[in-house]
Amino acid sequence: MRLNHSFLLLFVLTLSACSSSSSICKVSWVISCKPSSEPNSENSDYVSYVPTTPTTYSDAKQQGLAQINFMTRSDVIRASDVPSGTFVYNGFAAFADGKVPPEYYSQYGLVSNLTLNANFNNGSLTGTMHNFQNSNGSLSGTVNVSGNIKGSDLSATTSGVLSQGSATIQNAGNMSGMFFDKGNNNVVGVGGTMAGKSGTSDYVGIFTAQR
Repeated sequence: MRLNHSFLLLFVLTLSACSSSSSICKVSWVISCKPSSEPNSENSDYVSYVPTTPTTYSDAKQQGLAQINFMTRSDVIRASDVPSGTFVYNGFAAFADGKVPPEYYSQYGLVSNLTLNANFNNGSLTGTMHNFQNSNGSLSGTVNVSGNIKGSDLSATTSGVLSQGSATIQNAGNMSGMFFDKGNNNVVGVGGTMAGKSGTSDYVGIFTAQR
């Protein structure tokens, strides 16, 4: 969104920090990964994620990056293993101007909280992006998410109005992604990419969320 920075989505990217011991790390899991033929035994006794609400752009980026690191150690759940029921996922979305994803995670100029409500019984997906933060501070407004779940995949549209200072911008776009597990078919998370328009400008982005 053109309030200093915009929405952005596409998941083959190079992160500026992936762990405390690495300054650069490549993450291509959303596009290249496929359901594993072997269950992921790491952290199979999953502990539910506790949502946080960052109050600064720096904190939001750090927490979003930590969640990406968690998701890179997960597997795409097989469509045949998708459970019934409804689940709530909380996480982060990161955005940038243009049609091409930034090379480094540090170049994503806007970060928000993300809440997704996944109903695996009827295949519906709803949610919101909220608590937007950029280098100028907080933005007001909410972006709504509405879409569908098919097997381990999701697709959705996004729309909403954000404002900061005297600028108010209408945003609309699309998001797509996949559900992930840690073994035990518990669908612990979701991740994917986004693209759309912020006013008349293009944006791209990435998102992750945990149950």
